[in-house]
Amino acid sequence: MLTRPLLLGLTALFVIGLPLVASIGTSRTGPAIAQAGTVQANTGPLVLEEFFSGRTIGHGTFESGIAGVERDFVVTTQGHWDGKVLTLIEDFRYDDGETDRKTWRFTKIGEGQYTGTREDVVGKAKVAAENGRVRMAYDIDLPRDNGRTTRLHFSDILEYQPDGSVLNTARVTKFAFPVGRVEVVFEKQ
Repeated sequence: MLTRPLLLGLTALFVIGLPLVASIGTSRTGPAIAQAGTVQANTGPLVLEEFFSGRTIGHGTFESGIAGVERDFVVTTQGHWDGKVLTLIEDFRYDDGETDRKTWRFTKIGEGQYTGTREDVVGKAKVAAENGRVRMAYDIDLPRDNGRTTRLHFSDILEYQPDGSVLNTARVTKFAFPVGRVEVVFEKQ
């Protein structure tokens, strides 16, 4: 779900034509772990408009073995549910000081079913809650230095963790070839 800004570092790799395999959320010291918070563990199904209403903070790491890149980030979200649409503003801060802002709008179209839009998403994201998890599928056209774009496909899974945090794991593909993995741990504030 929160991956477009992370891929800014991938642009150079696609421009020069190198394949990329990335793992996000794991670093040399292990997976990103949410710090203990005040939220009670949740064993029920994840409901987007419940967890992401209000403020959350997510921690993740971008790592590419081929490119030798490791990039940590923090994303602060502010969500508002109006009874039909969850508006989720994402503010990213990377360890190198770069910042970015994106806004998701998730429209509920049925029980556990949503469509999602964001300024960099092609068309609409398909979002479905099933088996206690939320699954999302969407495409992004990543701008390149030469004025062209590279279309990438994202398949996200969001699920509660035993400590009450939410783990967002996304597979990123280009022409069905895996080019990345995103992992972000969110805590409700």
